[in-house]
Amino acid sequence: MKKINLFLMLLVCSLTACVFTSCSKDEEDLLIGTWRYDDYELQGAYITLTFNANKTGQVKGIIDDGISISFDFTYTYNNDIIAITSTSDAIENITLTVVSITKDELTVNDSGDTITLYRV
Repeated sequence: MKKINLFLMLLVCSLTACVFTSCSKDEEDLLIGTWRYDDYELQGAYITLTFNANKTGQVKGIIDDGISISFDFTYTYNNDIIAITSTSDAIENITLTVVSITKDELTVNDSGDTITLYRV
């Protein structure tokens, strides 16, 4: 429960970092797709992040008390940093640091909290 609320809060409140070096093409290819984080402490709560090859994406989910969220974004993926820029003025930008990425699992650090998402 705390992790999903913190993750959502940071999605809404963080600032984007600018990094000018790039990750490997293989890592970037692994990022493309839909990733899901389930909060097992709060049944039914989840967040999905979809990363498209054209550097766009979408966040969708159900959070505390069944409140649904959804917004589109653009992103960059450089030097293990995913910088997400919302296309909505109402949502702040966020920065995630990739801890590890495989074809099925994405582990990120979100301001000190480690979150593991699984490919959908």
